[in-house]
Amino acid sequence: MLEESRESEKNVSDKFLDLIFESLQNLQDFETCMSRGCSNLIDFMREFNINYQDPLRMNYIKVENMMLMIQEFDKLFTNIKSIVEKKEMESMEKKLKKLKGEIDKGVYSKKEKITFIAFKETINQKLKTRGMMIYPLFDLISKKLLELRGDVVSSLKHILFAQKQENPSGKQLY
Repeated sequence: MLEESRESEKNVSDKFLDLIFESLQNLQDFETCMSRGCSNLIDFMREFNINYQDPLRMNYIKVENMMLMIQEFDKLFTNIKSIVEKKEMESMEKKLKKLKGEIDKGVYSKKEKITFIAFKETINQKLKTRGMMIYPLFDLISKKLLELRGDVVSSLKHILFAQKQENPSGKQLY
């Protein structure tokens, strides 16, 4: 009975770690797609003869992946709240909230008296196409998202990376 309980705890723990790993992997995949576009989507678009070299369409894919990355952070934060120090968690949530605000509303420059935006949807009525213009703020937000991912990995290092431990018998344990 006790052994079944331990096995059950181990299975729950393994599943929890799998969820965290999956979220981190998804963040990596979204980051790749956000910065370069997605090869799977390109293959998909080739199949349907969509002009995948159109930068406005590729920008649309990058923006969509940024939004997916934000959603993945939300999911990951929900999963790791119980294992990350409260102060660290609050700091990361604050950074994410600020980035969401920059995406939604842009960043106002008092010096230049304008609001900079990350991206803007474009519609060509003549060709009946939609696209996305990406501005320098998009790249800045992308870098901040990568830094946030680094913060998450750093705060989870105690469960992501095995620590060497000494066994009373003198053998090293991991």
